[in-house]
Amino acid sequence: MAGDTSGLDRAQVTDASLVDARELAEQLAADTDTDINEITLSDEMPEASGQPLPLPVKTPGDLQLSRLVPAESNRELGQLLERLAVDIYQELGRPERPPLLRLTLPQLGDLAIRIAHQGGELQIEILATAQGELLLNQGRSDLVDRLQRLYPGERVALDLFGQPDSEQGSRHKRSIYEEWDADA
Repeated sequence: MAGDTSGLDRAQVTDASLVDARELAEQLAADTDTDINEITLSDEMPEASGQPLPLPVKTPGDLQLSRLVPAESNRELGQLLERLAVDIYQELGRPERPPLLRLTLPQLGDLAIRIAHQGGELQIEILATAQGELLLNQGRSDLVDRLQRLYPGERVALDLFGQPDSEQGSRHKRSIYEEWDADA
């Protein structure tokens, strides 16, 4: 009878699972008419000592992670991913010319994104401001993971380029755009 629960309803089995299995087996073996609902957790709980429960301790790793990935960047990555998803879908349908997407997001700034699909690989290149590049680098693995889940049959490659805020940056930006146009 110790292993037979066919006469018990689901709530009784759930309540019984919270009690030590050996104690339950002994009670069932001693008295087959025992009502399982009579066995409560209060019988098993130690008395409160009056001292407050210790707060969860933050490890150095938790503190470092909280500084590296601000909560705001997750929202920004989500917005970027939403906009990329549509363009990637379109790119998979037209291989003749890779799209160049330009958008501005509050935390990431101005972005220029080129999406190419070649040989089962989805190549995404993002040209971002220095601040945007920093945030994207912090969330890079999360962004790649999300893109990979959206397109499981494709290998996702993500390249990030920063655009310095000087004349050199302007030349660098033009150079990348010219290279992209030449590839297209």
